[in-house]
Amino acid sequence: MTVKTKIWVLLGMALASIMGVSFLDPIAQPLSYHDYADQRAWMGIAHFGNTMSNLPFLVLGLMGLVGLRTDPRKAPRLAWFVFFLGITLTAFGSAYYHLNPNNQTLVWDRIPMAVAFAALFAIVVMRHLSQRVGLILLGPLLLAGVLSVFYWQHTELLGRGDLRPYLLVQFLPLVLIPMILAFFPVTHYSARNLLIALAFYLLAKVFELADAWFYALAKFSGGHAIKHLIAATAIGFLWRMWAEDRSAS
Repeated sequence: MTVKTKIWVLLGMALASIMGVSFLDPIAQPLSYHDYADQRAWMGIAHFGNTMSNLPFLVLGLMGLVGLRTDPRKAPRLAWFVFFLGITLTAFGSAYYHLNPNNQTLVWDRIPMAVAFAALFAIVVMRHLSQRVGLILLGPLLLAGVLSVFYWQHTELLGRGDLRPYLLVQFLPLVLIPMILAFFPVTHYSARNLLIALAFYLLAKVFELADAWFYALAKFSGGHAIKHLIAATAIGFLWRMWAEDRSAS
């Protein structure tokens, strides 16, 4: 396929996904989502496991922000700054949510995650397609991510919650990123760390779904806290990707 054809395939996949989701009925947030298996408090901290397992996000986010001071690249540095800032804020937002899980506190968990998802997609576009295009996309992607969360919150307040835009923001990149890597491989960058990070993220989602099952099996933790640790491992591989990219520049 020509470059133009590949780009049209990517745009077609994105458009088909958006149209497909739009045909679905609105998806409300089940209140049972907030009923995590591990309800234990410790040292005065409610839901200790789910709350404190966010610490690795804080460490990795700050590591990235500090490391960016020595990154000479302008456009990638901006996108990586937004990404690591999103990860840092996720640590606070997710901890805040898990202290008192409900739809209102969940907003502050999801906004920084949406920021990180948007920045990561822009980074991949910069690496494999065009720095200029990735930089142009960064702003609209961030806006779409944040608005998807506020849209969900607004619809919940109206009594007809709709998660569809937020689900697109979270999962569409998981479809498009592997396609971009396959269509536009680059010899001076390794895709290894990015692919490993995606694999760990998918594994984290499995543990999230298996929260109660894992707690019943292991007792020391629910699956959700393990999900945080596995997702942080994914961030660690993305940090490694940034470090290798910076060294190669």
